[in-house]
Amino acid sequence: MSMGAKQARSPEGLARIATLAIAIGVAIPASPAQGREPHASPWAETAPATKAPGTTSEMVPYHVQFVGIDDAALRSTLEAASQLIELESRPPPTPARLKLRVEEDLTRLTSVMRSEGYYDAVLRSEIDTGVSPAKVVIRFEPGPRYRLARYEVVYEGESPPPEALRPDNKQLGLEPDMPARAPRIAAAGQQWAVLMTERGYPLARVVDRKAVINRETKTMHVTLRVDAGPAARFGPVTISGLERLDPDHVRRLLPWRQGESY
Repeated sequence: MSMGAKQARSPEGLARIATLAIAIGVAIPASPAQGREPHASPWAETAPATKAPGTTSEMVPYHVQFVGIDDAALRSTLEAASQLIELESRPPPTPARLKLRVEEDLTRLTSVMRSEGYYDAVLRSEIDTGVSPAKVVIRFEPGPRYRLARYEVVYEGESPPPEALRPDNKQLGLEPDMPARAPRIAAAGQQWAVLMTERGYPLARVVDRKAVINRETKTMHVTLRVDAGPAARFGPVTISGLERLDPDHVRRLLPWRQGESY
């Protein structure tokens, strides 16, 4: 064993090593940014924060309030579509993330308002992070509800069906001057295809749907372009595999006859 190794293991050597380690620890100043997140939001130091149960990360709990919606059905639809409400039990980690969540919800709720016929709706948000839970208020100015002024079905294709087989607007679930709700208008196109199938056109399809709103009259005009396809009829029936029953007896039990509409 060398003399250097013996000296390092001697009491004097260990004392020098300890003294050197202490001196090095004192000589290195603590970084002013030590203990902070390098990119923390400026709100993070002042916003009330809590820790989620079972986690070590700080969260920003909040409560949402909708103001300006008196219609109970519309309020229910908006609340069902709101991510702010759905995620209220899972608060974001910072006020900045809460603000982002609010902005995304404003876009989503504006689309819902338009879908319900409120094309002039204005939505504003207020966020108060000075209280706990933070207070989020969404203020609605619905404006007038647009009405359905016209719904026109335009038939395309080589052999459009006769007038007697074409569903009218009432059969499609539409009424004059009804609210211009997107779900109801979309369902009318689906209902058209169902009715045409029942009337012997199994290949009926919607080609295009175009809705145009008039901001002056607060109304909507809808044009549905469709293709009924060819009419289908039942052809000859072939019955085979019978041993005891008479094929004519089975044929008489069929609920349709050859040549009838599908």
